[in-house]
Amino acid sequence: MACRIQVPFLLHGLVALPASVNYLRIALHLPLTARLPDLQLQLQTRFILISYALLLLSTSVTSLVLAFGLSLSPSTERSLAGGMAVYHFGPILRAYSRLQDLDRGTELGGPGVHLVVHVFVLAALGTTVLGST
Repeated sequence: MACRIQVPFLLHGLVALPASVNYLRIALHLPLTARLPDLQLQLQTRFILISYALLLLSTSVTSLVLAFGLSLSPSTERSLAGGMAVYHFGPILRAYSRLQDLDRGTELGGPGVHLVVHVFVLAALGTTVLGST
């Protein structure tokens, strides 16, 4: 059986993987103050970031498995691609907002790179969603 690489799933996996590591790093190095209720809010923020990092990791692993030939029905592939595509609207909006605020950060390429990469991955996943049969 030939291995059929699904490029849109590969792209999502490759983009989500470093993002998940980055969010986990941020969460684990988030400074905490000793004041309540600030401490409780900071802990909740940390746990939300960890949850987000693990969610990104899980979609990355899933998409990489799909990229390298887990055979699914075309309608299931389209549904999964649609679900993964929806995610990319968040980073697109965040990158656009950062560019409007003249935020020229360089982490993982900075907001300009984030915008281009996420639009590209969204478009690639969109082609799978709109694909035939």
